[in-house]
Amino acid sequence: MIKKFLRKVYDRAFYLFSFESLTPMGYPNTWNVPDSELKNIQYVLSGGVGNDISFEQEMAAHPAVISIALFDPSNTGKDHIASIVLNEKISYYPIGLSGECKTQIASPPIIEGEGSFRLGVEGSDDNVSFEVVDPQSAIELAALPRVDLLKIDIEGFEYEFLDALLEQKIFPAVIMVEYHHFYENISFMATLRSMLALRARGYKLVKKINNDCVYLRT
Repeated sequence: MIKKFLRKVYDRAFYLFSFESLTPMGYPNTWNVPDSELKNIQYVLSGGVGNDISFEQEMAAHPAVISIALFDPSNTGKDHIASIVLNEKISYYPIGLSGECKTQIASPPIIEGEGSFRLGVEGSDDNVSFEVVDPQSAIELAALPRVDLLKIDIEGFEYEFLDALLEQKIFPAVIMVEYHHFYENISFMATLRSMLALRARGYKLVKKINNDCVYLRT
């Protein structure tokens, strides 16, 4: 009971006094888009396919959206993309997102078949490697003139990617991210540092559900 109460206090602390109106999009994995920016979002960069891109498909149906670049190098993501019909505004790239362009080691999902491979655990059986790119390279590869909304659920790679995003002075109006400090090789302090870094660059947390965070640049 106490733990649950403290979780609610923590969840609320970062977006206290936020009265931002939000529109839920996607199911079963739902993300909340700030209404104040929805009509201005034309270009979307998204990382992480897993078994659900309902958010991206719904965003693509919005009349303001011009292009969505979707990245995921995992077999889970590739198989899912192959099994559905993509909205014509969505372009898929079987490449990962991280803080720099390199070959990255990744470990299998904790629950088999659940989603994308996660930040590599040294010595883990069945590790794989795939190519990842930094934010600027992803934008150039997708030929996006800018990024209005960034949404990433990239299994632990979000920390390096967000650090590089801020370093490269790329500031989407909206950032959506799932933090993965519940993995054994990622500490909660990594999440706290990321939250504070975003806040220092003008981002306000307007929604938090468990580890899913929505930031709006003010």
